[in-house]
Amino acid sequence: MSFVLKQAIRQVAKHLVRPPLALRNRRRVAALQRARSLRLHLGCGDDRVPGFVNVDYRQTQATDVVMDLALPRLAAGSVAFAFSHAFFEHL
Repeated sequence: MSFVLKQAIRQVAKHLVRPPLALRNRRRVAALQRARSLRLHLGCGDDRVPGFVNVDYRQTQATDVVMDLALPRLAAGSVAFAFSHAFFEHL
């Protein structure tokens, strides 16, 4: 089997075992849209806050959900508490 074919098989297998980041993120956003009493950490960057859904526009080690917070995709009345440190000045 050629090297290129082996690489292609590995890439396909990797996606079969674990969905790509974009798909996992879509599922997380969909779950957030159904949730109530959310505790959000907006613009988390690299700082994870335990007990909160950590949201940022870019994927980091701390990010639970990647979302553009200029146009958040959350259901009306779904947020119980929102925390942010040095985020709103970036809107």
